[in-house]
Amino acid sequence: MQMSSLEKAFGQAMRERRRELGISQEELSFRANVHRTYISQLERGIKSPSLKVIELIAQALNMSGSRLVERAENLFNVSSSHADTTTSTDPAN
Repeated sequence: MQMSSLEKAFGQAMRERRRELGISQEELSFRANVHRTYISQLERGIKSPSLKVIELIAQALNMSGSRLVERAENLFNVSSSHADTTTSTDPAN
């Protein structure tokens, strides 16, 4: 299955916040009551979380679900605009 850029951005937002808090995937999984391998898959953009999982993870990361999604959207927009810039300046296009 192909990973979407939005899934990757969500995973990156999760990972960045987890690292800001200085906690491991194991600790995050304990706090959110979600299996550690699922946390890993989310951080790598392999899985798409449900709204319930977003809320559980956000609470475990001491933030709102909407704030976590907003961080992911910001990362997604940055990567999308970078990709647009890269393709538009490519002389082969």
